[in-house]
Amino acid sequence: MLTNQEWQKIKAEIKRNIEPVFTKAGVTLTVPFDTVIDIFQVIIEKEIGDGDLDDREKIGEALKSRYILKDGNSYPTILLALAIKLETYFKRLYKIANETLWMNEHNKMKGQIVTFVKKHKYTYSDPDFKAANDSVAFDNEKKFFKTDANDTPLFSPSDLGGMFPFSEQFKWAYDIANSQRHSDPSISDDDLPKLITYVITCYLYLACKYAKRLSKELIHQPDATTLSNWNILKQYCGNFAKNQTYFLIADRLSVPPGN
Repeated sequence: MLTNQEWQKIKAEIKRNIEPVFTKAGVTLTVPFDTVIDIFQVIIEKEIGDGDLDDREKIGEALKSRYILKDGNSYPTILLALAIKLETYFKRLYKIANETLWMNEHNKMKGQIVTFVKKHKYTYSDPDFKAANDSVAFDNEKKFFKTDANDTPLFSPSDLGGMFPFSEQFKWAYDIANSQRHSDPSISDDDLPKLITYVITCYLYLACKYAKRLSKELIHQPDATTLSNWNILKQYCGNFAKNQTYFLIADRLSVPPGN
């Protein structure tokens, strides 16, 4: 995973690139945008005791490549990795927030998106979702998920624009994640930075909408010059007997890496 110094650089770039997107879309913020970014980090880094959900290094690698290394040659890989890992991010978020899935939905990206929209429209009465057209998107016409016999989407992301907040961005993320198994969307190199921003916007919007419920997770902000506690534990987990003291005190002390 990322060092806290790397996180500070990434968070500065996210604030510069994504906050204007939220402002333009008229997103209702219940906490400052900086807090939303902090919660985004927590969702990715928090240890939740589930091996299936602890494989999130690819998210960190993609963020580092996009915002620190700015490696244009890696943009196709970054885009696909972030789109695919959105499902894991959903699962981590729902577990941390104790969110239950919408009735009859499964814990895959399809059910996760339906849960997100319907919970915020019907359960939480979120004003951003008051005009959400979930019936057309998910139930009657099922435009969001409908495919042909070859599993090619019948409706483009632009067809889904305005169905619910950032519906076009979520549609892009969903279609790109599924393209590894089905037919690739037609994406030009010039579109890659924009589409990466679209997918990261989905990550941030999820953090935004669960910000109040997850604010308790922001117990402290570690020193930006040190590795996170998770990285310290990973560094020493190969020799537990020798370094077991680190496992006992890592959450209480700031341990310089390599000592």
